[in-house]
Amino acid sequence: MKLLISCVNTLVSLIGFDTDTQKPFWYLPSNILKSCGICYFNESLLISADDTIVRVGREGVSHVRLPGPYNNVAHSVRKFGDMIAVADTGNSRVLVTDQEMRHFVAFDPVEAWSERPSDAIHINDVLVLDDEILTSCFNYQPFRHFADPKCDWRHAKLGLVLGMRKFDGKTITRVVASGLDFPHSLSIEEDKLYCCSSVRGEFVEFLLNPLGVFNYSKSWKVTDKKFLRGALRQGGMWYLGGSSVRGEEGERSTMSLFGLNTETGDIHEMWVAEVGEIYDILPWHDAIVRPLVEVMNRLPAQDLDWGEFPPVIALPAF
Repeated sequence: MKLLISCVNTLVSLIGFDTDTQKPFWYLPSNILKSCGICYFNESLLISADDTIVRVGREGVSHVRLPGPYNNVAHSVRKFGDMIAVADTGNSRVLVTDQEMRHFVAFDPVEAWSERPSDAIHINDVLVLDDEILTSCFNYQPFRHFADPKCDWRHAKLGLVLGMRKFDGKTITRVVASGLDFPHSLSIEEDKLYCCSSVRGEFVEFLLNPLGVFNYSKSWKVTDKKFLRGALRQGGMWYLGGSSVRGEEGERSTMSLFGLNTETGDIHEMWVAEVGEIYDILPWHDAIVRPLVEVMNRLPAQDLDWGEFPPVIALPAF
């Protein structure tokens, strides 16, 4: 099985990975296009990074700047029917737009805060369930400022999944799931919600109850050495991204892909790179991606000073 992996804060932004050979077969250097979240939209690929959504199509590449006031630090971008939703992390909201991306509607869970800072609650992912928008968040003020080791909010299960809807032009918000540490990568399967409790290296399952709230069901300890982020269910398996994290003595763990069988609990780790951070995982649709690779490989490199980037490589024939 072939997967398309997006990386953030990494010298490569996109990776083609083959789970059969357990090796990457293509990558795009980050000095050509930066990435964070990715999704398919019809025959194109949407990439969110910084304050921009990039659309890569067969005809070329276009950029849409997201509105402020803060730098957006955009994370996940998702397709829902003919609509596009992006987690505007810097402004603590989800932006929803049409396929032309000309007008944005904001679902803002902290719009009543009078003087909120940038990245107030670290919104990072988005799903649509019925008439409600779900988003994962953590790292919210004022907890991040506590320096007391007895109040380690990073491991205090303070991460939330919020449900948002509009009423009379305002965002109505409720908590639909809780008890997570750095939640990322939301997925819905029937009446079950899945996400990564990233800093714990756990993959968590919630069940939807009759009141519309997700109750904890079970979890799987995937890794205790990596930051777990990126989740895709394919062929009866969950593929999860394990990012490098800095250890106590300064060493860095590798970037890996994990295959999790939730029926048996079996976990298989596949090496991807020596260092790096996985954010999103998509199935590799060759009919869509191959023409887009040709477009991206022809783009000029940018002059970035945060590393020595690898050269562009051609996509091999399968």
